[in-house]
Amino acid sequence: MSKCLILLIVVIVVVYFGMIINDSKIKESFLSPGKFPVSVTQPLLYKNYVVKKNPGASALSHSQQYVNYPIFPATSCGTNNLRYWRLPTDGQCSRADMCGGLYKKTEPRIPSPPPAPKWGEGLRINYYDTCLRR
Repeated sequence: MSKCLILLIVVIVVVYFGMIINDSKIKESFLSPGKFPVSVTQPLLYKNYVVKKNPGASALSHSQQYVNYPIFPATSCGTNNLRYWRLPTDGQCSRADMCGGLYKKTEPRIPSPPPAPKWGEGLRINYYDTCLRR
């Protein structure tokens, strides 16, 4: 067989299996769509951030929005991996007018940490308690 024929068969098999996988109900996506009736009138993060009165594109330029990106000095104990943000944008929008047009700065709701386990008769190993079997 020639190399072109083998390549054609491989491409057909890949396309065929791609069509079968695409027809299945399981589709992976990193986008989280909103619920239908609410997502028509509300943005995706409306429960976590205060929505502006007239949401839309902002008038910010790249030189104005880059200051939202957290940069800590090397001697700082903080990291750039923030868990709770005041705005959902980090100052790195690919189009500058897409940052800062929907939400106001909002104090994040930080959940309280889980309660520490009660130490019983077992041995404490780090954060956990073991069971003593006799």
